[in-house]
Amino acid sequence: MKKEMTLWSLDLAVDLQGCKEELYDEKEIKLFAQAINKKIDTRNSEILGVVNSEFGKHEENMRGFRLVHESQNTLITGHFVNKDKKAYINIHSCQPYSVTDVVNLICEMANPDSCKFKKILRE
Repeated sequence: MKKEMTLWSLDLAVDLQGCKEELYDEKEIKLFAQAINKKIDTRNSEILGVVNSEFGKHEENMRGFRLVHESQNTLITGHFVNKDKKAYINIHSCQPYSVTDVVNLICEMANPDSCKFKKILRE
């Protein structure tokens, strides 16, 4: 007999290419994170940081914003690469949510040329 899976969390990784220029701003990234959190989890949330920084080898194409946003049940992190207008978003949530709704919201707000995503169910 098959053991029933107990879901601990749903993780979502979203890779965006060619996002709209306006997204690459501290205020816009905060609004972006708040909208995602509201779609998933309406509990108290806090933006721990949006920082303009360097990634990797500190080359020009590796500069952009880092995001950390958390609530009681959800952690949203992101890297927003300025030069290529890429964004890499990770969402870890113990709160059940619709992947389709969240990906649609992300694409609506970022208006990317392309979007890939992967979901991971954690037991």
